[in-house]
Amino acid sequence: MIKTFTSDHFETYKKCPKAYYYKYKKKIKFALQKDTYKLGRSIHSLADYHLRGLTLGKIEADLDETTKEHWQNVLKSPLLNKKIICTEWGFDILLGKNIWLNGRIDAVFEASEESPNSTNLRLSQMRPQKCENKSVIGQITDLFETGQWRWRGKIPFFPQSHGQNAQMLFVAGDFKVLLLTRHIPLAKVPSMLTQKFIEEEIIKLNSALAKLGLKRPKIALCGLNPHAGEEGLLGKEEQEEFLPALKNLKEKNIDIEGPFPADMLFAKASDFYKKNEPMPYDCYVATYHDQGLCAVKSIDLDKTVNVTIGLDILRTSPAHGTAFDIAGKNIASAQSMKEAIKFAFAKIPVNTK
Repeated sequence: MIKTFTSDHFETYKKCPKAYYYKYKKKIKFALQKDTYKLGRSIHSLADYHLRGLTLGKIEADLDETTKEHWQNVLKSPLLNKKIICTEWGFDILLGKNIWLNGRIDAVFEASEESPNSTNLRLSQMRPQKCENKSVIGQITDLFETGQWRWRGKIPFFPQSHGQNAQMLFVAGDFKVLLLTRHIPLAKVPSMLTQKFIEEEIIKLNSALAKLGLKRPKIALCGLNPHAGEEGLLGKEEQEEFLPALKNLKEKNIDIEGPFPADMLFAKASDFYKKNEPMPYDCYVATYHDQGLCAVKSIDLDKTVNVTIGLDILRTSPAHGTAFDIAGKNIASAQSMKEAIKFAFAKIPVNTK
């Protein structure tokens, strides 16, 4: 039996699991709010025609007053003046044997600082939404431009929306890499890596990994400097901040080792991964963005998933960026998105029967 999920399935379940049950399990049809539904369809169609460059003069002249008022407000959005790549872009993703995810992106735009690169015209969702329903235990996000929201990357949004401290974990099979610091200038990284900060982040990581099924994970910490500082010769951060933090963490019964020179640590991890042998460590902790991502992405980019841990939900996304230079050319790979969906489905109890 083929099981197909659309964006409406997820939206319905997010709003109300009972509504999902009656609508999709029992196949009970709901009465539509005809006036609201008609207005929404009209605005959606007008926006689509506008973005395609069609002349709307006669259509606009025949609108009723309510629709005309709403449409004039929509026209004020700078979004509708951006250069369009395509509209009504449908997608189908095979999640597993006989299980498909399909949906539609209403509009894809060229990137700019003022507007997102895609949006849903019907819902007018201009940013990721907080999962208000406590029954929602997982969230899969596709790619979106984040500069306009004053957040460095997607991750800072989620602590604001879910009230917790998020961490960025990259997963490729059994190979897991956590970033201690993320989207900050490299020059600011050393000042961030204090003993207190390292201890707090590792404690959060240890707890999050336990929720993913690793009861006492074995963790390896990279050094910041070449050769992990060479005992202070090439940098003092390892001696002054890292080692005292590791001592305190071990006293808290956290299984952590390091700091190790990052090049050899990841070289050995790559060897185990390629041979499909058990990884020496359950998680590798990189001190800054490129130190960790160059390792995991060069080993297996297509299989890598960006997992946000430390939330009250599990959130996954592709491990790569938006790739605006190839948007709309039908040459981008969806593999990382597929892996993100598979990971979420594997880690949360979703009933697809």
